[in-house]
Amino acid sequence: MQAPLTLLRAAFVRQPFRLGQGVVVMGWSGLTLVLMRVQALSSARVGGLTQTLVWLSAGVASGVLVLLLLALAAQTALRFFSRPSPLGESELALERRRIPSLSASAALAVGMILLASVWFQLGYPSASGLLWCLGASLEALTSGVVFCRLFQARGQEGFWAQITPTLLIPAVGNALVVLAGVPLGFTVWSALQFVLGCACWPVVSRLLTRRLERLGPLPLAVLPTWCIVLSPPSVVGLGLLVWRQEMVGGQGQAFWAWTAGAWGCWLVASLSLWQLKAQARAILSASFGMPHWALSFPLAAYASLTWALLAGLLTAVMASPATPHLPWGFMMAAMTTAMTTVMWTVMCAVMWLWSSLLLFGVLAILLTLSVKTLQLLHQSWRALEQTLGLGAH
Repeated sequence: MQAPLTLLRAAFVRQPFRLGQGVVVMGWSGLTLVLMRVQALSSARVGGLTQTLVWLSAGVASGVLVLLLLALAAQTALRFFSRPSPLGESELALERRRIPSLSASAALAVGMILLASVWFQLGYPSASGLLWCLGASLEALTSGVVFCRLFQARGQEGFWAQITPTLLIPAVGNALVVLAGVPLGFTVWSALQFVLGCACWPVVSRLLTRRLERLGPLPLAVLPTWCIVLSPPSVVGLGLLVWRQEMVGGQGQAFWAWTAGAWGCWLVASLSLWQLKAQARAILSASFGMPHWALSFPLAAYASLTWALLAGLLTAVMASPATPHLPWGFMMAAMTTAMTTVMWTVMCAVMWLWSSLLLFGVLAILLTLSVKTLQLLHQSWRALEQTLGLGAH
């Protein structure tokens, strides 16, 4: 029988741990946040089912994070306490060499930030605060390293080949800190990282455009990462809604300015989703791998923003069914009360339908990705058994 240490070494040699695998935590945490918004708008009967799903998805996200941290600790221990190291050059060291891999490594920090927001809303502020501080600090550090490396590599051979949508992950992570940071009381810290994330978004978008002009489409294996372009506008829109509540409450011209900004971000995200449909067939035809997890959180973030805006729309309509208190209310005054009521009712119905479709889409994508990932892990385990001759015992 193989010793556990030998088996662990062989497992890490065959499938090294990567920080980018934190994208699984991002996906399940994103789903949990969507379900929380759905629960707030659901009836008592549906709300009970949604609450169960919230706890299940939060449990999956938390469990995956624990497993990833244990894997990181085990791989690090094997490297430092085994002489010579059985793992060769560290996979984490290889990640630091390549800008796309270094950018993807921010996924673990982003997953921690998202999970901190989940824990806070579930009523665990102390644990949420600790996890948020760790995630936000790691995210700021990773972002600094990524963009320093990007600046150093500028003008070098192969620079444009390293520009991929994964560069958006650090930008998304910095903008995400407000979701739990502001409610936890880290207002200034959250504001600094939010501004940094908003500043990085157009810079990276411009680099991606230049990359397409110079080199053409991405390789098929990493084509699913284009879905990440949904994340920045969705996350920034959610952040604007948080700042709206923090700074202006629920009325006044400033309130509607923040709301208009969030709707603008939603429109940008919707346009990005429309543009992605042209690549849907190619993305689905690519062999499954971790890049396919790029479909999970971006769509979850977009769905979360859609449900948040729907909630605000329903509140406005219910507060004044005839003429909702909107900044463009003077335009509505020229319309009859009946037409206005019908128009806003139809708009709410369309948004509700679209929000529901997005929710089921996120659920289907996450379940599919999880099943395929488990199948890959099972195949790797069977291959490891054959390599070590465990099947004969």
